[in-house]
Amino acid sequence: RDKTLTTEQMLKQVRKNGAVKYAFPNYIKHISTITDDTYGDYQRALDNTGINGFGDEAIGKDTKAGALWSAASAAEGEQVVAIVDTGIDYEHEDLKDVVWNNPFGKKLLGKHGMDFTGEIIDGEPYDNNGHGSHCAGIIAATANNQKGISGINASNVKIMALKFLDGDGSGSTA
Repeated sequence: RDKTLTTEQMLKQVRKNGAVKYAFPNYIKHISTITDDTYGDYQRALDNTGINGFGDEAIGKDTKAGALWSAASAAEGEQVVAIVDTGIDYEHEDLKDVVWNNPFGKKLLGKHGMDFTGEIIDGEPYDNNGHGSHCAGIIAATANNQKGISGINASNVKIMALKFLDGDGSGSTA
């Protein structure tokens, strides 16, 4: 290992050697200790230990998710977070268990929130763009289900979809 050359400089030098057929970096990977979700290792915002190519200068620059999760699980009762965006894919494997269910179904349309775009007659705020679901996942994707990612809040949170942006990502504040 030559600490005076960058990875790219070293690769360029090695590739010039006629005896070398292929040359590529050997990245060191580690398992994530904070979550068992498929892409948990890549969520450096949860617990940045410098893994997966993120340099030492970034170690510790994260949300301290473990501490947040402990505090959130100690809180009593359900906390509802409204996602004001393109709606939510409330059938998504990482979101379906954290989606808010409207307890006022007889008085208020929308089982999981409300669609204010006028596109959907029944008021259902289903995401036909993806952006709202992305935001909902960052906030509350189910943790430790060995699927997808973990949300920043791993317990007691339900996400309410308030859709005002349509499938093209446009909407009126009126």
